[in-house]
Amino acid sequence: MDVNQALKAIRGKSAVGRIAQALVQNTSSFVHGMASDLPAQEQALTSVLEKVPLEYNATFGLGAASIRRHEWLDAINHFTNCLITRPSDAASALNRAVARLGYASGGGAKREDVIREMLHEAIQDLDLAQNGASHDASIYYNRGVAKHKLGMHDSAEADLTMALKLSPDDPHTLLVRMQVHVTLRA
Repeated sequence: MDVNQALKAIRGKSAVGRIAQALVQNTSSFVHGMASDLPAQEQALTSVLEKVPLEYNATFGLGAASIRRHEWLDAINHFTNCLITRPSDAASALNRAVARLGYASGGGAKREDVIREMLHEAIQDLDLAQNGASHDASIYYNRGVAKHKLGMHDSAEADLTMALKLSPDDPHTLLVRMQVHVTLRA
C-alpha cells in the first residue's frame, strides 16, 4: 500500500485495524521513502493515531520521521509512547537513545545539566535495548559515544570494542574508539 492508498483508506470506510495493519506492513517504506513524500507519509500515520491513539507502528513511523528531520524532542516523545505500549521494545529504546544523543549533541540542549541528563537517559535506553537485541552493534556504538561524552572513557572503550566485534569495519566506531583511546592514553 502506498501513501495515496493509505490516505484513501483512511478517508474511506475501511476499518481502522485494516488501515493500521497496512501501515504496519509498510512502515519502513513510509519512513524511508523519498523526502518529498514525507509530509504525506506523516499525514497518513497521524490519521491512524487520531483513530487509534498510541498505535505502535504509526507512532514508531512518526518517531523515525522526526529523527530524519532532526526534531529530537518530537522523536523522544514518539518513542516514549512506543515504550508505553511495548515497554521492553529494543528498537524503540535504541531510537529514543539516538534522539536523546542528537538533542544532547547540539540539537537543542544548551545547558550542561540538560546535556548530561540526556546522555545518562540515553545510556539507560541503550541498556534496555541491549536486553532485547544484544547483537546490535549500534547499541554499543551509541552507548560508547554517550559514555565518552560523559567522561566515562574506560566504559566507553569497552562498549566501542564490543561494537567493533559485531561490526568490525564500521568507520564511525573506529573513529570514536580511536578518540577514546587517545583520551585514555593522554
